[in-house]
Amino acid sequence: MEQAVKENSITQGVIWKQLLIFFFPILIGTFFQQLYNIADSLVGTVLSMVFYRTSIYRQAEEKTTL
Repeated sequence: MEQAVKENSITQGVIWKQLLIFFFPILIGTFFQQLYNIADSLVGTVLSMVFYRTSIYRQAEEKTTL
């Protein structure tokens, strides 16, 4: 039994359908990349504030104990 092989050529057919085939994966990838960048900046900001505050308290404790 022979199966028909469907060929998906991007050089034939309506151009906007072919563009959408490439557009949506790029759009989804860009969306997740932006989510990652937002989460990374928030975590980095929070961690830097925590480490900065602990270093200030540590320096203050060292000065009072001397």
